[in-house]
Amino acid sequence: PGSGHSSAVSFTKPRFHEDIVNIVSSFINTLNLRPLTVFGHSFGGRVAMRLAANGKDSVRRLVLVGSTGFSTQAALPELILSLYPVAWCVSKTLLKPQRKNTLLEKFLRSAFYNPHTKLPGEFIDYFYENMQRSHNLLFVSRLIAARKELDASNMFSNIACPTMLVWGEHDAIVPLQHARACFGAFPNAHAEVIAGAGHVPQIEQALVFNERITQFLNT
Repeated sequence: PGSGHSSAVSFTKPRFHEDIVNIVSSFINTLNLRPLTVFGHSFGGRVAMRLAANGKDSVRRLVLVGSTGFSTQAALPELILSLYPVAWCVSKTLLKPQRKNTLLEKFLRSAFYNPHTKLPGEFIDYFYENMQRSHNLLFVSRLIAARKELDASNMFSNIACPTMLVWGEHDAIVPLQHARACFGAFPNAHAEVIAGAGHVPQIEQALVFNERITQFLNT
C-alpha cells in the first residue's frame, strides 16, 4: 500500500501498522504463504520485522536491507523535511513530478553511492509515473516524523529465525554507523556489508548482492 499501483495511503495521517503491516499480513494469510522467506528493504524491512516477530512459525528466514527501525537519529535537514507542509511544498515545486524536472531524478539517485549508476530508461519512467500517483518525498517525511514510533529495538530479540542484515557501506539514508550497534541484538543473525553501495545495494552491486543472498537462502 502506498507504492506502485497498490492502494493509496494518506500521508497526512499515516497509520503504518493498520494501513501497511496489517494489509501485508492479511495478504500472506489469505494466500496461506507458509513457511516463507521475507525480504524487506528500507521501510519494507520494518514491515518484515513486524511480520517475523508476530508470526514466528510462519517466517522461515528474514533478509533486511538498509532497514528503518534501527535508529531514531535525524540530521537537521531531515528534521526540517519531517514537517509535512515543508515536504508538501517541495513536492509541488522543486520536486514536482514531471519528466522534464531533472531534480526529481537527482532525488532518486540520492539513495545511491554512485549517483551516475546506469539505470534503464524503463526504470526512470516507472519512477516518474509512480511519483505522480504517490510522491515518495511525502512518505519519507512521514517516516522521519514517526522515527521514534517506528523504532524496532524492542523487536530484535523476538526474531528467532535465521536473519541476514545487509547494508550498503555508504548508505546515507540509514547510515551503517547508526545501525551496526543493533546487529548483535538479533539472536540468530549475521551481517553483510556491501562495499561500493549506498541505500540500494541490490541495484548498485547486484552481482555481489545476489550471490550473498543466494548463499544465505541455500544454507
